[in-house]
Amino acid sequence: DLAPLNAAMRRLAPLAPAVAAQLAAPKPPPPPDTRKPPPRGRDTRAFTPAAMCAAAVADFADDYFQRDAADIQADFKRKQAKRENEGQLTTRAWKESHRGGEDADDVSVKLKPAVIRVRLPDGVLLQGEFMRREPVGAVREFVAAALREPFRQFSLSFLNQPLAEEDGGGGAAAAAA
Repeated sequence: DLAPLNAAMRRLAPLAPAVAAQLAAPKPPPPPDTRKPPPRGRDTRAFTPAAMCAAAVADFADDYFQRDAADIQADFKRKQAKRENEGQLTTRAWKESHRGGEDADDVSVKLKPAVIRVRLPDGVLLQGEFMRREPVGAVREFVAAALREPFRQFSLSFLNQPLAEEDGGGGAAAAAA
């Protein structure tokens, strides 16, 4: 007997277009997990110390550092204009409108990776991007992967305070050694 089934189909028929529309509508992508690495990678960079940098050892003639009166006067006027600009009394609304007004509660700010810099003993500065809730262990793995001798032990510190492995979310955002 198909009568109950046909009755149920008649009752469900008006709902079918709405359900089909919901299924066909594209779903927005889920927000990135702030405890995982940034979606586009760490953007790793290494900066050599000034002693090893070619610009630091370049030899310039003495006349390169000589400034004439016009240069000094132009520099003075530029600095004077900057002081006058910074000395103006302005409202918070004006400052935010001219600064771009990024709100701390904005979702894009929360999802923006933090840039972490680690100074190695040989003076090289290692830089990478980490999401704000990544654990300190992620920074530790990043540094270990960049070391010339990966078997060497090291410790991370921030403001002369050692970072423990159990420093969870948020600790990586402040890690700099």
